[in-house]
Amino acid sequence: MKAGSAPKATFAAKARASLLRLAARRAASETPSVPVTGFGRRRRAERPRHRPRHIMAIGLFCTVYAVIGGRLLLWGAETEMAPETFVVTQAQIPRPDLLDRNGEILATDIRSASLFAEPRRIADADEAAERLLTVLPDLDRSTLLARLSSEAGFAWLRREISPRQQRAIHALGITGIGFRTEKHRFYPGGNATAQVLGRVDADNQGIAGIEKYLDEAGAVAVRTAVFSALAEPAPVKLSLDLRVQHILSDELAAAMERYKASASGGIILDARTGEVIAMASLPHEEANDTVRAAEAGTGSRVPDRAALPRDWNDIDAIASARGPSALRAVAAAAALVNGGDYLTPTFLPRTLNEADALKVPVIDASASDEMRRIMSLGGAWDAAVPGYDVGGRAQVADRDGNSVSSYLGAFPMSQPRYVVLVTLDEPRSAAGRAARAAGRHAASTTGAIIQRAAAFLGVRPSFGDEGRSLLVSY
Repeated sequence: MKAGSAPKATFAAKARASLLRLAARRAASETPSVPVTGFGRRRRAERPRHRPRHIMAIGLFCTVYAVIGGRLLLWGAETEMAPETFVVTQAQIPRPDLLDRNGEILATDIRSASLFAEPRRIADADEAAERLLTVLPDLDRSTLLARLSSEAGFAWLRREISPRQQRAIHALGITGIGFRTEKHRFYPGGNATAQVLGRVDADNQGIAGIEKYLDEAGAVAVRTAVFSALAEPAPVKLSLDLRVQHILSDELAAAMERYKASASGGIILDARTGEVIAMASLPHEEANDTVRAAEAGTGSRVPDRAALPRDWNDIDAIASARGPSALRAVAAAAALVNGGDYLTPTFLPRTLNEADALKVPVIDASASDEMRRIMSLGGAWDAAVPGYDVGGRAQVADRDGNSVSSYLGAFPMSQPRYVVLVTLDEPRSAAGRAARAAGRHAASTTGAIIQRAAAFLGVRPSFGDEGRSLLVSY
C-alpha cells in the first residue's frame, strides 16, 4: 500500500460519518416521532392502539343525544296535535271570494278569534267558569263547567268572539284558556243576498245555497286540501247584480209592510240567457250569524229541481207558482216571450253564444208572439212604468186557506229582455182599495222594482214619436 492511501481512507470514513449524523439530525427535526435507521430510512408509523374505542364512544354519545332529541320533538308534536287539529285545519282553509257580475264582493273570508280551553291545565274549573261568564254571560254554565272539568286535552268554548271579548278574557289571566285565529265567512251584502248565497257552518263549510254548491262541485276541496291550505283560491263570479238585488229586497220589504203580508218573494231573470239577476225571499235570516245557522240547521230556499209546467199555454198557473217551482216558472215564462226557447236558469255567468247552444224549443215562435200580445193587454196597469213597455199577468191563488198575490211580468214587451216574478202571501188591501184589488198588490210592487232597476239592467226607456218630439222641443 502506498504511503498516501491511509490518510485518504481515514478522511473518507470521517466524511461519511459526518453525512450520516447530519442526515439523522435533519430527519429527527422533521419527524421526531419516527426513528431513523442507517442511511436515513424511516420506519413505518404505528396506528394509535385505542382509536376504535374512541370511535365507539363518540358514536354512543351521538346515538343517546339523537334519541333524547327525537323524543323531545315527538312530545312537542303530540302536545300541539291535540284533538282540535283536524277542525282547526279545516277552518283555516280559505274559500273563494264570491263576486257579482260587476265584480262586487258578495262573500269573503275574514279572520276572527275563537275561544278554547285545555282542561288538564285548569286548576279550578268552577272559578274559571265564573270568571268567563262575566265576559260571556250567554254561555250555558253547566255545559261550560263540564268542558272545563273534563280530562280532555282540548275543548272549544266559543267560536268567533269579538276583539273586545278577546281582550277582556285575556285580561282575566286564566291558565289553560287560549285563542285560535280562524277564518269565517262574511257577507258584505247582508241579508239581501242570504237566500241565494246560502251559508257556512262554524268550520267554514258550505251547508246551503251557492256556498254548498261550491263544496259539492269541488271549487272548495276542503277535505283534500289540507296540505295546500295557504293557497288562495280564485274568486267565483256569479250572475247576480248586487245593485238590483238590493232593490228587489228593499221593495219586497216595503210591500210586506204596506200590505201587511206575511211573506214575499221575487225573481228577476234574463230572458235571453237564463241568468238569475236577482232573487230574494222575505222574511230572511241573519246572513252573518253562522252560529245560529249551525244550531238551527237551516238551509237555503234556492230552488233547483222543480218540474217544468205541464201546460205551456197556462200563463195563470205559471204566474201562481210558489216555493221550489218559482224559479223554473220564471224560466218557463221567459220561453213564452223570447221566441219559444227554454233555458235552464243559472246563477253563473252565461254569454249569448253559450245560451244559443243550450236553447230547447218548447213552443212555436208564432205562439210566443201571441203570448206577448196577451201579456201586453192583461193586468199590466198597476205594473206599468212609462217608457219600459211592461206586460204581464196578475193572479190571486188560494194556498192552504191563505191567499197569495202574484204577478209575472216582462219588459220591454217589444223585445223582452227580463222576466220578473213577485209574490205576496196573505196581503191585505191598502187603505182606500177594495179587497178584490189584492191581486194588484204584487203588480204595483213589480212596477216599483222595474222603475228602479231598469237603468242598472241597461234598458233604456222608449217613449215613441211623442217622446222624441218632447225631447226635441226642449
